[in-house]
Amino acid sequence: MNKEINEETIPKARVNPSNEEDPSEIVQADSTPNSLKEEERWVCWEYSNQGSGKPSKKPVQPSGDGARTDDDSTWSAFDETLQSVIRHERDGVGFVFTNQGPYVGIDLDDCVEDGHIDEWAQEIVDTLDSYTEYSPSGTGLHIIVKGDHPAERQRKGDVEMYEDGQFFTVTGKHVSETPMTVERRQDALEEVSAQYLSAETTSCPSVESDHNRSEPISTSDQELLEKAKSADNGEKFKRLWHGDTTGYESHSEADLALCSMLAYWTGDDKNWIDRLFRKSDLYRAKWDDEHHADGRTYGEGTIETAISSSRDYTANTQTRSGEATQKSPLTLQQARDRCQRIINKSLADGEHVLVDALPAMGKSSGVIRGAANTGTPLTVFAPRHDLYEEYTRWCEQEDLTSRQLPSFHEDCPTASGEFGEEWKNKVLTLYERGAMPHEIHNHASRHFGEELPCDKEGACPFKKRWDFDPDEYDVLIGHYSHAYKPQTVENRIAVFDESPVDDFVQKFNGDEVTKAVSAYLDDAEDPPFDEFTDLVENRGESVDRDTAREWFNKQTLTRDGQRVLANAKDDAHALSPVLAYTVFAAKDLGNGWESVTVDAQTNSSIDTSYIAARDRSSGDLFLVNPPALADAIGVVGLDGTAIPELWHLVVDDQLEHQRVLDDDERREYISECLNYTVIQTAQTSKPYSGGQHVKPVQDRELFDAIARREDTSPALITSKTAISQYQEKGSLSSVGSMKNYGGFKGSNEFDDERVGIIAGSPHYGDDYVKRWGALADERVERRGYGMDTDYGTFGNLVLRNMREHSVFQALMRYGRDDDGATVYVHTAALPDWIPIEERGEVELWSDGMSEVVDELLSLDHDGQGLTTTEIAEETSISERMVRDHLSKLEEYGLAKKDKHPEDRRTIVWERDSLNQRHATGYVKWGDTSE
Repeated sequence: MNKEINEETIPKARVNPSNEEDPSEIVQADSTPNSLKEEERWVCWEYSNQGSGKPSKKPVQPSGDGARTDDDSTWSAFDETLQSVIRHERDGVGFVFTNQGPYVGIDLDDCVEDGHIDEWAQEIVDTLDSYTEYSPSGTGLHIIVKGDHPAERQRKGDVEMYEDGQFFTVTGKHVSETPMTVERRQDALEEVSAQYLSAETTSCPSVESDHNRSEPISTSDQELLEKAKSADNGEKFKRLWHGDTTGYESHSEADLALCSMLAYWTGDDKNWIDRLFRKSDLYRAKWDDEHHADGRTYGEGTIETAISSSRDYTANTQTRSGEATQKSPLTLQQARDRCQRIINKSLADGEHVLVDALPAMGKSSGVIRGAANTGTPLTVFAPRHDLYEEYTRWCEQEDLTSRQLPSFHEDCPTASGEFGEEWKNKVLTLYERGAMPHEIHNHASRHFGEELPCDKEGACPFKKRWDFDPDEYDVLIGHYSHAYKPQTVENRIAVFDESPVDDFVQKFNGDEVTKAVSAYLDDAEDPPFDEFTDLVENRGESVDRDTAREWFNKQTLTRDGQRVLANAKDDAHALSPVLAYTVFAAKDLGNGWESVTVDAQTNSSIDTSYIAARDRSSGDLFLVNPPALADAIGVVGLDGTAIPELWHLVVDDQLEHQRVLDDDERREYISECLNYTVIQTAQTSKPYSGGQHVKPVQDRELFDAIARREDTSPALITSKTAISQYQEKGSLSSVGSMKNYGGFKGSNEFDDERVGIIAGSPHYGDDYVKRWGALADERVERRGYGMDTDYGTFGNLVLRNMREHSVFQALMRYGRDDDGATVYVHTAALPDWIPIEERGEVELWSDGMSEVVDELLSLDHDGQGLTTTEIAEETSISERMVRDHLSKLEEYGLAKKDKHPEDRRTIVWERDSLNQRHATGYVKWGDTSE
């Protein structure tokens, strides 16, 4: 029987801490079992809210530092943890499960609704008969027992079972009629595991039954399944068949993967695929939901997509007759076809998808082909005009109508400088202070005392270009900033080409924030603070925060361009109200940064959402305002090296990450499809952005060696600072064209370069990573250096995006005409999936070796050579060290020994391949195949 629950007792999720809830009531300590409270396995936890999607829970120490479930030094006692929750308004406490035992946690999701515990969950509660409490959301249950986890599988459907490497949020909100203590229940654990978590079970509560599920599997079905399960990739098939979605970004991706396999084995028989899928543990009621505009169900659409992609299902398997076959090599066309199918499906279904496709897969042109194939209207947002022109050309090829959205800086004659620099500076100053172009045009007379020059003889061309009906065009093309105008995406798919995450982050320097906030408070009525300094110094304990928060709630905290146009001074900004509130509400992360998310949940006067991070030292403030995509019918992101977490934070938290190729396929794609040969010449990260790690002499030796080896002048990509140092030290004599990391985007200069060098990796400093951490409400601290640098889970994603992915994008600038290139990468900062063909190492001579080399270089080619003793007499080092150096030169093929022509018992040394090019060092090359 389902237990009745008083709805008033069910806790509600608290995404953003506020004074509306007494922190001491977040955890009911008296109801929490003493046996758990006596353990030093406790952490605090906080919601990490990255937009409107479901927040995640991150463990933190009482100090505010990040906690880890695999590091007991970050765990604390219960009382210390609870006090930190109360004092710092954290969201709750958590208990860590370890392999030291004796506790196992069972998490039942989505099982409490409308005052009832679902029957399936109640059966588990009754079977385990141990301490049970409500989850923080009030929609789930947590059960803790003593025992050993009986199986490897930890999750299936809405049932999870953990004994190591996880933490449970603990509320102490006890479920009545269950024990108040943690009981030993090994037999019950095994029973629940067998019924709900085993690979064979079909009683997973998230899988809804259907009459087809109860039908017996026919002999032909059984034979097919046995073949699929016994193939080389049969383990993957079995996991999917039994409902295990591990390794897939979503349940839908797992559905498609299983259907693709079934398509292969059934010979693309739609009815057979459907019949079999309904008998798998992946089957859900959603399978029969109408999911497409043409009336097709979710299942029908998935099967059709699977059949179109089943030819890609070439992982080592068996033929349908049971004969063994080998994996077919990946071709460039296969990769492009696979990318196109993902794009077509995303557009046809109006999905929110992040397409992770490496360069040269045709993803940009693919969205235009997809629009032509599906009849879907698009708005494409891109960072550069060269891409606008390419998209326009692709639209013409596909007979699609297109329109480029107007640019204030280029299409307004006043803003572009046609009426002089003075007028240009006037309007651009207003624009930089947050006034919109239409506000500047419409209210110019009030602000300047006259119309803009571009409006004096009819409407400005910029305004005229906005006068159009979007429905008349298949494709609209514009900059990322156009995504803030809802009419550009209404009833269209919004497409973002290349990663726009930095473009949606607006920086305000410290002085700008100080002026804007002070101006806002000066104009406001009865503000709780006089000016910026008063706000910063008194926003804590010394001011009634409730009163201040109430005042801010009564204000209109939105962008206000009129504020700028009405202010004759230069201190106002259209976002002054938002800046003032973010400074007031931001919390100290304890690493020099502050963070706050501002939306309608935290302030009722907000009409959009903002995420802010503030540097406490400089006062610089960074504001994220995600684009206005509510009226879009879908969103597609195109990225060659996607970090989904950054896209979710800044663009759209609903994006589903879909990689076109897995890591093994990426290696094959780079080496076999694009014909790249990658040679790595460093085992350290070599952060060259700041300049202090650049080694011009050593790098010159490398550049010269590469030029000799390849018999050409290689092109170079490195940092601006490195180029400056190379030029100063004369290190570029053997180098051809050069680009810095910031200058190669959008450049086609290296498209036909066959030999290239990438020297060093970009690193913008710890504060860059901390800033992104603050925007994600994460405290980031650095541990280690070089390739051992560790910023924590989220910070390492930022590091990878900044460093490894930038190096890869630089690599891909060479040989982009499909003929490939040989690229020497002088940094260890490369993605793991880059195939390394060979390694090189630069060795600069020591002072002693330099003396030995100089003596050998002084020899006449026709001379008789020098003995070890003779060389030692001309150097400042011992004869033993000279002998060691000569042996190394012999090993490198630079020197050779021979018998003295007159005294055959005496050994003399001569040059072999040693010449003046080796005066400072030597580059060793070696095969890295394993």
